[in-house]
Amino acid sequence: MKELDSTILNGAKLLRVKKNSEADILYKGDTIYKVFKDISKLGRIGKERKIEILSSLQLDNFVLPKDKIITRMDKRMFYGYSMNYIKSSKTLSEYSRKLNYDLNKYFYLLSKISITLKKLHNLPENIVLGDLNFYNILVDKNLKYYFIDLDSAKIGCYKNDRVPVLTGNYSTYRREMLKVDSNFDRLSMLLQLLDSIFNKNIYEISKYEYDKKSERIKYLRRIRSLVRELQKCDRKVPYIPYLYEVFGDIQKVNNKKVSKVLRVN
Repeated sequence: MKELDSTILNGAKLLRVKKNSEADILYKGDTIYKVFKDISKLGRIGKERKIEILSSLQLDNFVLPKDKIITRMDKRMFYGYSMNYIKSSKTLSEYSRKLNYDLNKYFYLLSKISITLKKLHNLPENIVLGDLNFYNILVDKNLKYYFIDLDSAKIGCYKNDRVPVLTGNYSTYRREMLKVDSNFDRLSMLLQLLDSIFNKNIYEISKYEYDKKSERIKYLRRIRSLVRELQKCDRKVPYIPYLYEVFGDIQKVNNKKVSKVLRVN
């Protein structure tokens, strides 16, 4: 993996700032730079090792690290990394607000994303995203999607750095520390889906609200019993299906035909 001196950042512009974020996101030309700020020496070592593993993978629909950024002010220090800039894209969270008006297209997109997630889980590198939320998935105008911020994932023996707010809230609701594995990612995706439809945490959705929405959205009927089980704190978290398993009759539909062929009852 190539090492770039931190002077490469000269002239780069700030793209995104998150409150309490561990990194700044900058861009210059067709390249994005993720620059870590206040993280420990041990944290930097873990980040560097994870991006080395990620950069060696051949994966579609993922924005993978390209080059390391190194600073040598006193001694060599891992500073961040570069990756391709996906222009004219929005986060899935932003996109879902529009696509919710076309639920067929929205569910089709989520089905495709979940198929890609399963491919990631099946890799021998033992990768779990951990922080799977709709802000970490980009979607362009052609509905092509990209997972981003993979450096926060759990990769082999290197732990994940964060969990999604919704999944963290659910863990607090259960008063239980949930194991970060592939089922955790699937749970996170399900919670994000429900929040995008109901604008609520799963444990805040009433039976009446759920049943009312289910009259119009047949896929909610398919997971009604699963949602009820997840709302109960005295039960072990069950197997969560990938969303393509829920949207089974969507996955083979051509994107150009999706709005004509699919029906949400």
